[in-house]
Amino acid sequence: MLYKVIWLVLLTMLISIAACTPKKAQVEPGVKEAPRSGDAASTKTEWESRWEEVLKEAKREGKVIVYGPPIADVRQGFIEAFQKRYPSITLEFIGLSGAQVAPKIASERRAGLYIVDVQVGGTTTILTSLKQFAVPIKPYLILPEVMDPKAWWDGKLDFSDEAEEINLVFTINVDTRVVYNSDLVDPRDIPSFWDLTKPQWKGKIIMRDPRTAGGGLATATFWDLHPQLGMDYIKAFAANKPFLTRDGRLQAEWVARGKYSITVAPDNASVFEFTKAGMPLKWQLMKEGTYSTPSFGSVIVMDKAPHPNAAAVFVNWLLGKEGQTVWTTTSSYVSRRLDAPIEHIDEALRPKAGVSYMAPYKEKIVMAKSEISPALNKIFEGF
Repeated sequence: MLYKVIWLVLLTMLISIAACTPKKAQVEPGVKEAPRSGDAASTKTEWESRWEEVLKEAKREGKVIVYGPPIADVRQGFIEAFQKRYPSITLEFIGLSGAQVAPKIASERRAGLYIVDVQVGGTTTILTSLKQFAVPIKPYLILPEVMDPKAWWDGKLDFSDEAEEINLVFTINVDTRVVYNSDLVDPRDIPSFWDLTKPQWKGKIIMRDPRTAGGGLATATFWDLHPQLGMDYIKAFAANKPFLTRDGRLQAEWVARGKYSITVAPDNASVFEFTKAGMPLKWQLMKEGTYSTPSFGSVIVMDKAPHPNAAAVFVNWLLGKEGQTVWTTTSSYVSRRLDAPIEHIDEALRPKAGVSYMAPYKEKIVMAKSEISPALNKIFEGF
């Protein structure tokens, strides 16, 4: 009997001791335990270890090749800033328009050449021609400042492709689509898109060609989808014989010099170039509203990239505060990063909080553009 009592007392003591002993915190899958004091190697987070390895391999690769927008200031700004940040990785930046880059990459692929690592450009060209050559970009995003949703407009990373995997959009321009020569046009005469169909503007408007990828097609799509405009408006606009061009800079220059009075869907960077030079160009927001566009501001990583680690370094730099500051100050486009400057950008092009903008760069709408292309080709035949 005494033997049983002694064991009962001992068991009670063991239970009491166990209850007072601190339990080891349970570690969730994929989350590392806090490092032990003095264990320097274990103080690195998962992303830091990965970034360190990527940098090491990127330095070994030695360079990254980027096809980007044909804007001289962007090319110079990217190269200077990136080389200063990563002197061991040479940035080769080749400026190409949407009409140039797709045939170039397709031609390279047919020849079995894999030259470019990253392409920065317009969403229409990417979705219709280059998406097949791209890989999911999320695995390349490493730095916390890039991944933090609070750093981005609408609290998220934006994509043009429906799966939200391939084409990351980092620009949000509120595109007014209409610029006029203030020496030749009274803005009170053109409050509506319908005013551009009046006889007084016949032969005095220059527009980006809507029959090819770019701002012209995006604008025509916006018109077609708008309940107050539609295909009837496009026909009426075409009846005023606008001059069509695929040269965005030429649009801004010819209106700035007075050869034409109004331009539709010009290259924003070129407009800023001429306004900085004191030319009489003004933006006009039409009463039918507008939409947001990335213009050249989206990025993909190419499959079979010859320098995949250097590509990761460039993409993380591009999407960080430093890269987006260089982007917006050299291109005059609004970054989706909330910590990138916007003071230098015209008020008319800045997005407004709480306002919903049509997004014609999304894949469903881009694919719908092909549906209106035959109609546009017929309407603007011979232009």
